[in-house]
Amino acid sequence: MSIAMGMACGEPIDHQLGHSHRSILYGEVSTEDREVFYISTDFTGFAVMPTPCSATLISPRTLVTAAHCIDPDASLLAGDIERIRANNAVVGRSAPSSEWIEAVDHRLHPDWEFDVMNVPFSDGKMDHDMALILLAHPPEGVTPKPFSRVALEGREGEDLRAVGYGLTEADETGERRTVDLYLQEVLEDVIFVGDGEGSGICHGDSGGPSFMTFEDGIERLVGVHSYKRGDPEWHDGCGDGADFRIDAYLDFIDEWLEEKEGIVNDDPGEPDDPGEPDDPGEPDDPSEPDDPSEPDDPGEPDDPGEPDDPVEPDDPGEPDDPGEPDDPTSPGDDDEGDQDAGSGPDESCGCSQARGGGALWYAWLALVLLIGRVRRCYPSCG
Repeated sequence: MSIAMGMACGEPIDHQLGHSHRSILYGEVSTEDREVFYISTDFTGFAVMPTPCSATLISPRTLVTAAHCIDPDASLLAGDIERIRANNAVVGRSAPSSEWIEAVDHRLHPDWEFDVMNVPFSDGKMDHDMALILLAHPPEGVTPKPFSRVALEGREGEDLRAVGYGLTEADETGERRTVDLYLQEVLEDVIFVGDGEGSGICHGDSGGPSFMTFEDGIERLVGVHSYKRGDPEWHDGCGDGADFRIDAYLDFIDEWLEEKEGIVNDDPGEPDDPGEPDDPGEPDDPSEPDDPSEPDDPGEPDDPGEPDDPVEPDDPGEPDDPGEPDDPTSPGDDDEGDQDAGSGPDESCGCSQARGGGALWYAWLALVLLIGRVRRCYPSCG
């Protein structure tokens, strides 16, 4: 594998790079990474060769690559962009014309600026080396690569995988290759990748991807190859390299995707994770508020058992019981009792018998009757 440094994907101008183009990477041919594309940019100008680079499909029609790959200012003697095209053949440099897809739009990061008179490669830094390309149509049968929205701080030392069409140890470019590296260092918007032993990126890998597999088992794009930073004694300085972090340029990418493809960020990752905020488990749980078991339970409030029980109030058992009041049979057998009973209202309640009789049993009977029927007898007896 390899990466073209700086303007680079073709012939570098930085003195540190030299021109031996001895590389590199010691990776292997990649037949499965079909979301990684070979791009070629044609410029107007005198004797300007097409600039080969790498790129990654991140949506149906969008490729992400390095800004220096498609910026005329990053190529000597270049005029304007004449055309940008891409293919994802394993050997991209020799793909048949039927496999190429023309680009219809592109955008450099607004803060990217290349000054050919002050190439910043010598201090290992190129600012905002990020660009997006819109293809004329989606590549057939290719699934876009998911890209990371997770910050990479704290992941130093973790494994990653670099892919690109750059220069190989056989001095050839344009064949898609992959190599296992690790994350060496994390800066504000740059990551350093490599293995410290010569494997890595070189001319032609610029714009290509670094992939990392996360805890959920999904491999995502985390970096875009920009420049090499290996030991100048190793294959013209190829090997260890610098990528611009995808997670540091999400605003730039999201704005483009919404504008060009109508894709609104709904990634369930960390920024828009709706797991807890939208969890209706407790807030919308109607079990208590809408449970009619207690509020509308008519069990006790409407129970007519005691409040409406007419057993005692309306019980005519004693008041209307004619058993004893009308039982003058024993005294009524006496002729005097019968005569006194028809003398008037006082006789109907037995009062006249209590006043007119002299026998003790009459007195006793009157006392019993008075006590048992006082509510009935007293008003009429005076």
